[in-house]
Amino acid sequence: YGRDLLTDGNGFVVLAEMATASNSRIALISTSTAGTNPVYSYFGESSQMVPGSVIRSSDGGFLISGTNKHAENTSSMALIKVRSDGSF
Repeated sequence: YGRDLLTDGNGFVVLAEMATASNSRIALISTSTAGTNPVYSYFGESSQMVPGSVIRSSDGGFLISGTNKHAENTSSMALIKVRSDGSF
């Protein structure tokens, strides 16, 4: 599910939720303006992480906010700092 979109002169960044019947994770997908050479970064593998929004940080990376659902029916806020290459 697409959650947020950033654009700049170099391309697009899509924040998405990758979900199955039992879990979800956050995906950050960067691509050129032509939609070629996508770079995928995933956060919260095999968890219940749900993305909220993404902004570009002053160092060219990204800040992602979201929610992490826990097994005991509680949740916590997720804040992820990502470098410009998609790593953290």
